[in-house]
Amino acid sequence: MLGHYSKNNLLALFSGEYEQPSRRGKGGRPPRVVHAHADLALVLHLYTGAVEQKSLQELFALTPSTCARILRKGEEALVRALAACPDAVIKWPSKATQARWAAMSNLRSRLSTGVFDTGVLCLGLDGTLVWGRHNFPGSWNDGEMSRRLQKILADPTKTGVGMKVASDSAFPVSGRCAGRIVTPLKKWDLERHPPACRLGLKVMSDCITLLRQAAVWGMGAVSKVYRQLLLSLPYNPSLRTMRLESMFKLYNFQIKNVFGL
Repeated sequence: MLGHYSKNNLLALFSGEYEQPSRRGKGGRPPRVVHAHADLALVLHLYTGAVEQKSLQELFALTPSTCARILRKGEEALVRALAACPDAVIKWPSKATQARWAAMSNLRSRLSTGVFDTGVLCLGLDGTLVWGRHNFPGSWNDGEMSRRLQKILADPTKTGVGMKVASDSAFPVSGRCAGRIVTPLKKWDLERHPPACRLGLKVMSDCITLLRQAAVWGMGAVSKVYRQLLLSLPYNPSLRTMRLESMFKLYNFQIKNVFGL
């Protein structure tokens, strides 16, 4: 969860993008939510609680139409605020950062150097999100989902020499990503190799699994904090995209402000 200092920073950013109502509504009635902090509280309560809008209406004493309107206004303001916040941005790390992470991973596991961790979200060794694909309902293939990631890994201007991504066994490891994406051994893979090589392969597979555990826990932390991800997402594609991006950027904002990374 966001600490007091982080909440104040986020509120300052949010207030700069939030349009305060300047007049009474229809029939001369005052607006139900006047201040930016109240709308931000409504949005964050939705994101961090596995609740439907009906529960928000009861908690904030809002009618369904008013709740939907204010919530949409707050989410749009939050998107603009996070877009202007360097701590929330999801960006590919520089080569200097990659080299620093390589040294960190080598301290943990001598057989691995320069490794990111990935699933559908790609996390750096400091726990921040550096790449991701989302908003793909229905069935999808990890190879197709990671096509843009493969392009980044194959670009020598963006990825340093020897840098790799530790992934699960569904991601492609051949072609232009040969040697760039490493995966643990699949079931029965060990038996297909000569006995003399099996010990080394097993140790390397265990190292990859060890590094990926942090990524799995990191991706799990997103849904543990922003529990709205545990419920069905909105049917509207634009609203779904906006909500997912906001929660992922809030996660980065939280990591950098709470833990000082």
